[in-house]
Amino acid sequence: MRTIDQFPAPISPDGYRRADESRSLNNQQIQDALDFCHDHGITEFVLAVPFDVPLADICTLRKDSRVVGLIVAKPSQEVRSTYNNWMGCYLPDSYTWTLPPQYANTIVFVGTRSRITFRMLKSSARHGIRRIVCCTPMAWVNLSIVYLIICRICSYAAAKTERFSKPVTPLFNTFFNTFFTTFKVLNTSRVLLPKRLYTRFLSKAQEFAASRVEAIPGRVVLINSALAAGGAERQVVSTLQGLREKRLEATLLCEDLYSRSGHDFFLGKVQKLDIPVREVRRGVKPMQYVERLSRFPDLLHLLNKMPCALRDDVIDLYMEFRILKPEVVHAWQDSTSIKVGMAATLAGVPHIVLSSRNVSPPHFAYHQDYMKPAYQALSEFDQIVFINNSRAGAEDYARWLGIPSSRFTLVRNGLDLTALHRAKPEEIARFRAHLKIPPGVHLVGSVFRYWPEKRPLLWIEMAAKIASQAPDVHFLIVGWGPLRSEMERMIDKLGLGTQFHLVEERSDIATPVSSMDVFVLTSEYEGTPNVVIESQQLGVPVVATKAGGTGEAMAPGITGWIVDPPTPAALAAQVLSVLNNGQALAIARATGPEFVRSTFGIERMVRETLAAYRVPAFTQDLVEPNLVHNARASEERRDRATRFDRPAFTENHIARVE
Repeated sequence: MRTIDQFPAPISPDGYRRADESRSLNNQQIQDALDFCHDHGITEFVLAVPFDVPLADICTLRKDSRVVGLIVAKPSQEVRSTYNNWMGCYLPDSYTWTLPPQYANTIVFVGTRSRITFRMLKSSARHGIRRIVCCTPMAWVNLSIVYLIICRICSYAAAKTERFSKPVTPLFNTFFNTFFTTFKVLNTSRVLLPKRLYTRFLSKAQEFAASRVEAIPGRVVLINSALAAGGAERQVVSTLQGLREKRLEATLLCEDLYSRSGHDFFLGKVQKLDIPVREVRRGVKPMQYVERLSRFPDLLHLLNKMPCALRDDVIDLYMEFRILKPEVVHAWQDSTSIKVGMAATLAGVPHIVLSSRNVSPPHFAYHQDYMKPAYQALSEFDQIVFINNSRAGAEDYARWLGIPSSRFTLVRNGLDLTALHRAKPEEIARFRAHLKIPPGVHLVGSVFRYWPEKRPLLWIEMAAKIASQAPDVHFLIVGWGPLRSEMERMIDKLGLGTQFHLVEERSDIATPVSSMDVFVLTSEYEGTPNVVIESQQLGVPVVATKAGGTGEAMAPGITGWIVDPPTPAALAAQVLSVLNNGQALAIARATGPEFVRSTFGIERMVRETLAAYRVPAFTQDLVEPNLVHNARASEERRDRATRFDRPAFTENHIARVE
């Protein structure tokens, strides 16, 4: 397989021109896949490309005798009519594909393994496909379809281990991780980059960018993986809204906006702000920038040592930044932040902000081995600012990376409170009647994704404990996710079917949350959960487990309570204590909105975010952002202000309620 310093950017400009003259394809990702097949003796295959392919490339591929069929995304009518007997297509609504009329026993997928769905694998297996070539985070690999199906089944099984007791879950995870680590060692040709090599790359990238084109003042580019219905995505939208109000030129790039249903959940809101939003262009490498890279062989050598999927994304983002010329680049979440940090340094972006939204990656399934050394290297460069939305999250990252917590800037979530109001009594009555919840009964509820880290099965076990002591209580969860069928089975098994309501996700959460008497969150890991903040804004008290910055998102003992350890019995006891205390419910109703406005207003979040950008023109009227190690004093003041025996914040509201 060709490496990046061989093509498209060889050591010298002359070498580049000679290579370009012999090149037949415009897309480097497709060319890499074909090179892998050539190097490994794969002589017949179906090529599957999950993005648009230029007509010129399709014509070239049709002449390649190895490519017996082609699967592309959204083929034009002209392409379909011309190559009907040679092409298949993607069925994005069904998460699968149709194979071309003629096919071999191998599919070459121009993308990462994570984008191959179980339905794609089933369709391929039914047609006798035996192997699939795809790109892992480490290299191109040729995998057995049986192995890929087993991987999918194991991933599904891993998601279900939440129902096991604590001693069983780590045992399963240890086996699962060992299995995949062993496979990765046996099936990849690249070596993980240690921190010093990432540091060398970033140093070389700074030298490369020394003669950069000046950035366009006031231009800010935000990058996130998608616009799904998540808390981080909601904060992206809030930040864009704030930038728009400050009359800054903002653009949003997403790595994957359309490949899966729900990835564009917030797209409509961004478009209403009249802010450009699109996917990162893949495989587009303008000639002048590739020629510039070819003059830095040491830099190319380091790029070529990176995991290939990481390398390709860094190059794609580098091209975007060279064209857009932003003054500030603001990336969200771990994988995206690492790639953006390296690409923006390479492109000479003067201000780079990397925003983490939770505790550190080792707590989650998406964790990759390259993340720690890459983050450590990025932390050594002062022009890169690290943000976290909770003190607990920032300190967890600092421990993981072995760096001072002061390296993180604390910017708490901000909510657009102007659009979030408690539903009117008649709206609440209609909503409850629609779910057949009798008038006057208590409703305990939540809003979250049905994923293992949210521990929905623990939530249901808690509900069963509550129902055993208060049979009239009803339960409501608004959300979506892969654990829904498992949740439904447990609800039926525990005899909660008539009083438990699962509602699909909805953009309007004010009505369902306003209908609740207590909001319960049972997450194992969190950053600063937006739903906890929103519940208090709507006057609903919160009971939650100790997870990340959840405790920082409430006024302890007044608008919310933390339960630790998080057993079903302990959670149920705390919920019943709140339900049976009318004064506590009234105090939470009165104090919640004021607490949220003072702590989590969107104006404060935007102000602190702009200060973190470190652009003087943005911060003329702003204070510097709070660093984690300086934020503790203000945190202590906030905590004191939210205790019954401390100053006027609580006492005034208690007097008002009484």
